[in-house]
Amino acid sequence: VRNPKVFRGRLFRWFATLCAVSCRYSNLGPKAYTHNIPGKFISYMRCGLPVLASINYGNDLNGIIIDNDVGEISKDNTVESLRQATLTLCDKIEQDSEISTRCEMLGKKLFSPQVAAQQILEA
Repeated sequence: VRNPKVFRGRLFRWFATLCAVSCRYSNLGPKAYTHNIPGKFISYMRCGLPVLASINYGNDLNGIIIDNDVGEISKDNTVESLRQATLTLCDKIEQDSEISTRCEMLGKKLFSPQVAAQQILEA
């Protein structure tokens, strides 16, 4: 980082923006067939933000999001599917006061430095 002061300012603005929203959108390209958990998904979970994800069938995020009830997914890359998932997530956020807590807990459970260190030690 060339100018740490500028970097910290941008990081703070990014974090402030992230914390000011109700949910976040994560889009994986329709041609991406590898199992992929984007870094932004991890950030959203750590901040307690439910996620609306547009993913391919069989992606790892599908099970993580659905099994932990931390958002909604759109799998077929159509506008109608994305619209329906968006409406469902909006209703869920409005009615489920625990969704943010589940997101935070998932972030801590799966993506903490302690978990990463333990996985390295066990490898």
